[in-house]
Amino acid sequence: MPLYRFRILDASHRVIARQYSYREDDGAARGHAEILAAQTEHPNIEIWSNERQVPRKRSGLLPVATDDRPIPPSNDSRGEIRS
Repeated sequence: MPLYRFRILDASHRVIARQYSYREDDGAARGHAEILAAQTEHPNIEIWSNERQVPRKRSGLLPVATDDRPIPPSNDSRGEIRS
């Protein structure tokens, strides 16, 4: 089972927390990100599997970038959420 990294971002796309979790596949990781978004009230969550960013479809309630370019990851590592 692969290990996924979840990066919770604030409105300025800075990392405010992160979590590592083993998930069956990308779909299960996306589902976990939705749970994290609800728990933390921060809908902007990046999902990473090693060095690959997992695409995350966003519902109409979540903020969406104005273009299709990915937002570069932040180097800020101030917090961590543990499950």
